[in-house]
Amino acid sequence: LTDLPSEISQLCNLKDVNLSENCLKAIPQVLQNFTSLVTMNFANNLISVSDHKSLNLEEDFEFLKPRLENKFELSNAEDSIYSEEELNEPSVSSCSKLPNKSNSVDSGILLMDNSFDFSNLVNLTSINLSHNEIQFFPESLSVLINLQSLNISHNYMACLPPTLKSV
Repeated sequence: LTDLPSEISQLCNLKDVNLSENCLKAIPQVLQNFTSLVTMNFANNLISVSDHKSLNLEEDFEFLKPRLENKFELSNAEDSIYSEEELNEPSVSSCSKLPNKSNSVDSGILLMDNSFDFSNLVNLTSINLSHNEIQFFPESLSVLINLQSLNISHNYMACLPPTLKSV
């Protein structure tokens, strides 16, 4: 199993989920709204958790974004790499319609935060994430006050976050 069927969203009163021994690369996003969940088992999958800092390319790589001030017009049309027809097309000549602030799609970088947010799972008492490819501790696990059992063994984490001390 690499993904859950969309029909799972109808099981909103689900209390226990066991998706161990599959090929999931992420915890399915649909489950983060299942507030009645008590136990989750995702052992022996391919789940990875990214460092949230690495997801913020918008700030870290600001210089990659196209900007209006970096665009210029050639004084001699013969110096252009575009034909006269291409220059007169609305898509090429509409640079003045571009917004001042670019987003990730403009720069060709598509940012997607696929990290699972555990914070809504207030009834969760047990979660097994063992034997996966997790490198960073999911910080939203730290806010689960009812969590009694957490198995994150056999992953690739080098350290735990300081926020875990308060749990």
